[in-house]
Amino acid sequence: MKMDEKLIEFLWDRFDSSEASELLIEIEGEKFSLKKETARQSQTAVVQAPPISYSARVDHGSLAAASQQLRNGAAGAQIDSGIYVRSPLPGTFYRAASPDDEPFVMIGSKISKGDVIGIVESMKMMNEIVSEFDGTVAEILAENGSMVGYDEKLFRLEA
Repeated sequence: MKMDEKLIEFLWDRFDSSEASELLIEIEGEKFSLKKETARQSQTAVVQAPPISYSARVDHGSLAAASQQLRNGAAGAQIDSGIYVRSPLPGTFYRAASPDDEPFVMIGSKISKGDVIGIVESMKMMNEIVSEFDGTVAEILAENGSMVGYDEKLFRLEA
């Protein structure tokens, strides 16, 4: 069983919503490690990390079943599809440069890597949200003018 992007996203989302502070998985020589650094939910993901000791046991059978569900698209698999653009910092999210301007993107907009697709205001500084991916905007997950947290999903893109 090889780790693919959907499996890693699934594990990341489950880990993010759990109370666990560290996770290490090794499948056929591929290693994946997640660790929450602070109480503010700062997380670091490392692929091909060296083994670390931990006390939690991983049920490889359940992991294999979840991976198989992802591959087969089995009914009941609640896995998000697409690529997510996340907030690089906490603050207020804006879809346009000013209230009178058109939003940077709409659902269905085709974007390229490097395009500005939103703004997060933090500490009175306007920080452009730049896409790291090419794709089409499938969902806008944050409301204009709403507070967003670090690493919160703002947009879902489809390749």
